Amino acid sequence: AAYPGKNTQRTFELALMDGEALIRQTAVNSLTVYDDKQMTALLAPLLYDPVKAVRMEAARRLAGKPATHLREEDQKVFKQALSEFEKSMEYAGDFASSRYNLGNLYVALDRPEEAIRNYQAAIAIDGLFYQAKVNLAMLYNGMGKKDMAEDLLREVVAAYPQEYQMV
Repeated sequence: AAYPGKNTQRTFELALMDGEALIRQTAVNSLTVYDDKQMTALLAPLLYDPVKAVRMEAARRLAGKPATHLREEDQKVFKQALSEFEKSMEYAGDFASSRYNLGNLYVALDRPEEAIRNYQAAIAIDGLFYQAKVNLAMLYNGMGKKDMAEDLLREVVAAYPQEYQMV
């Protein structure tokens, strides 16, 4: 993913069909496609993958706008895989990263209150997990809560001045 281009894109597309589940899952996670229809066309078949981790990753990547391009017959499988992802993150909910992942999911699903709750939970679990603070700040900014967003971003910059590219 660090080397974008046509060859890299083609490599990821081929990796989506690899015999190894870890390679398929990594390809789903690393695939960069800016066209929602194309993203959906590439990832929808993986909602039927025999490996739960691959199905969940595909559902997570399709959540939100890309899911609107799913065929009607794929919607049920998508919802099942998305539910598997949510249950998995809830099960591991005592880890900041799981709450962060749920926050990101709920942003994609346009469920801001649930996103806020999960980002805040991630921060409460690990006050050094600045990615949750940055994403929460971006969400607040989008909701017009500029002061709250600015406070969080200033907090991150003060604590991690070397991570300026993340803010």
